[in-house]
Amino acid sequence: MTEDRIFQIEDHRLVGYSGNERDVVIPEGVAEISGGVFREHREICSVSIPGSVKVIGLEAFQWCADLQTVNGGEGILRVDRDAFTGTPWYRYYSENETDWKEDFRFLGKVLIKARRNIRKASIPEGTLMIAADAFAERVLLKEVEIPETVSYIGWRAFEDCTGITRIVIPGSVKTLGWHCFKGCSRLTDIDMQEGIQVLENGVFSSCRDLRTITFPASIRKFGGWMFFSCANIERVHFKGAVKELQERCFSGCYNLIGVDMPEGLETIGVEAFYDCTNLQEVLLPKSLRRIERQAFAKDRYFTELELPDGLEFLDEGVFHGCSGFEKLTVPGHLKDIPDNTFFGCDGIRELNIKEGVERAGKYSFSRCRKFRELKLPGTMKELAAGTFEGCTGAEKIELNDGLEIIGNSCFARCWKLTELDIPGSVREIGGRAFDQCIGLADDGGMIIQNGTYYAYVGDRTEIDVPDDVTAVASGAFAEHTEYRKIRIPESVTKIGAGAFRGCDSLTELEILSPEAGDLGEDPFDGCSRLLTAVVCGMTPSDTDDERIRRALCLGFCSRYEVYDQDRTRQYREYMSDKMVTLIKWAIDNQFLRAVKYFTDNDEIRMADFNEILEYAQKKKTMEIVALLLEYRSRHDEEDIFDKYQI
Repeated sequence: MTEDRIFQIEDHRLVGYSGNERDVVIPEGVAEISGGVFREHREICSVSIPGSVKVIGLEAFQWCADLQTVNGGEGILRVDRDAFTGTPWYRYYSENETDWKEDFRFLGKVLIKARRNIRKASIPEGTLMIAADAFAERVLLKEVEIPETVSYIGWRAFEDCTGITRIVIPGSVKTLGWHCFKGCSRLTDIDMQEGIQVLENGVFSSCRDLRTITFPASIRKFGGWMFFSCANIERVHFKGAVKELQERCFSGCYNLIGVDMPEGLETIGVEAFYDCTNLQEVLLPKSLRRIERQAFAKDRYFTELELPDGLEFLDEGVFHGCSGFEKLTVPGHLKDIPDNTFFGCDGIRELNIKEGVERAGKYSFSRCRKFRELKLPGTMKELAAGTFEGCTGAEKIELNDGLEIIGNSCFARCWKLTELDIPGSVREIGGRAFDQCIGLADDGGMIIQNGTYYAYVGDRTEIDVPDDVTAVASGAFAEHTEYRKIRIPESVTKIGAGAFRGCDSLTELEILSPEAGDLGEDPFDGCSRLLTAVVCGMTPSDTDDERIRRALCLGFCSRYEVYDQDRTRQYREYMSDKMVTLIKWAIDNQFLRAVKYFTDNDEIRMADFNEILEYAQKKKTMEIVALLLEYRSRHDEEDIFDKYQI
């Protein structure tokens, strides 16, 4: 490092400045002024740049609020963006229309700024770079001639030049910078010559009059947001190979009809063709490996879709709302169909999912209303929440042996579905999986297969499972917030996990078989109003939730005669220390049957009686008060009526 009193220089790069000079003279021999070196040095009024300097870096003199003069710089070849933003020197050339007579301001070979009221720009031969914002908002500019010496057009260089209708970009230009033609709303003709290699993000976004464009074979990078909101563009042609179409490159191009996908294309980015509502012709190349989130979402007239065999990654919602295509084959090497992939593709009449696919994500085929039959591949293991929700045309879906999980609302609103055999391999079913599947229900509105209860389709709030049922499936009652009472007969010996999850209006539950005690982990999750649970196969020690323990105890109190001796003993031992709390809870909920258990079995200790009676009187539960008084009369010779003035 070379240290001059105020300059820090490394390998001919000026990397630091610690002075407070008004007139700064850059030392001879410096080849590059690094980014931000003089940023916010508000004392600087002038700067002299030697001929040795070739590059001025990003924001090098930004916000030097008194900088009015820049001298020298004859050797400069590159000026990075915002190098002089916020300086009076730059503002003068940006805004002055009368005092500045020349068409252009140069630093070395770099065109820094064009005159504000310029109408025709014939850029001189020898210009190497058009700097960031050089022509931005020159609304009177109609003609531009770019010489074949220019190699770089900077960020926002021609942004909002609303008068330009035609532009020729010579092959000497290797890079078009970020947003460099954004908002050129009258631009209709773009001639991009061979040699251009890099198009950064948003180069032609909001060019609303653009109808068609052809990209040369030399293009290697095609940035995101390229034609974002170019509402009138109709066709795009690629002559050569581009590996990636980045995010939102054609998003909002409502009139886009067709794109000739480039050879060698491997990735289509996030929302690349989002809301291209008239897009009809897209042939996905065999080289394609990745299609990212919502790449073709809302493309309603997309008529043909063939996923290439080499496709390795399909992201969420890629074809969401593409209602135009009628045939779909999902290749087997896509083991996971992501969430919402084909949501709302209601033109599909023929759906084929190949062997190898193991999972269909959330709502992946939801509201595909026209297909009638589907056979799942033998490899399918999971149908996530809402997979076929709203597939109102489906009549037969053949589930494979080996399927393990059916998610929440998986077949909800499949009104015409009449054939659906649930294999024994299914171990988990989510809530409301068969909501409104009236074609699968019996005359009583219940979906029962091979002795297993799966769901009820109707508007009753009290469910009585038939006596011939032997099992209740996982999730059978889950998420049904309207259910208030559920009774499961003694014939049922097995109840799947999560059967009652989310039943937040459920107040009373009966499970009469002592063999149906294993309800899985946290079986009453979300049953926030459960008051009484007669579960003959459970005891209070089977749960850590004190609220559920109370419900189990009150359930036992109401139907203790149906419990076996061992569980009866366990309940009595548990309740002996919690009698007052349990009775008060029963009083709070006016649950007479539970209090009656304690009076009928002489369980209330006389030391606790007064407290319980006073509590019942305070709550004005007169039936319970009468029951307690009757109990007291059997155990005490004292005139209870005189004592309490009743």
